[in-house]
Amino acid sequence: MSSESQQFHRRSIRLKDFSYSQPGDYFVTLCTYQFKCIFGSIADCEVHLSQYGEIASVQWQKLPERFQNIICESVIIMPNHIHGIITIQNHDENAGSLTSINETRIEANNSTITDIPKFSSHQIWQSGVRTREITLGDIIGAYKSLVAKECLELCKSHNQRMGKLWQRNYYEKIIRNEKAYHKIIEYIHNNPLLWELDQFHQLS
Repeated sequence: MSSESQQFHRRSIRLKDFSYSQPGDYFVTLCTYQFKCIFGSIADCEVHLSQYGEIASVQWQKLPERFQNIICESVIIMPNHIHGIITIQNHDENAGSLTSINETRIEANNSTITDIPKFSSHQIWQSGVRTREITLGDIIGAYKSLVAKECLELCKSHNQRMGKLWQRNYYEKIIRNEKAYHKIIEYIHNNPLLWELDQFHQLS
């Protein structure tokens, strides 16, 4: 792994003693494995999504259907990474119970893909008892797994091998105030315009 890739991973470490299930706005960045440009390309400062990029876009929009009390509005699917804002809203203590979570795993060239069931509340429940609250990591993990699974199915339909899709871990920033929120939205919107100078473009 290059020193630049290692530097990105070092910045991805979670804050100590911070609960990522807390309501709030989170700016997240996810990268493809080895920063390969598989989600599309940039031409004339616009993103042109591949079939894999379309999958990533659709699954992002579907996240609020899977996790209650989250909003996923601002997002940009770039060729080798994704920037987006996930808002975790106040916990619903009266939400219905959830069937116990049984994860179905499949293997794809040493990559474990987990099919996360649809969550019917903001909390994780087992046998009618709340065990813990869903965290940002749960949401990102589900998203990465769902995208990887559908991309793998697409590869198989074309008799192709996919290999690993995602870079391990992800980067997150807690958005502290409205000014920071709007600044990040502007950054997301302008990301294709800055592709030639983007650190992720240089790593690809």
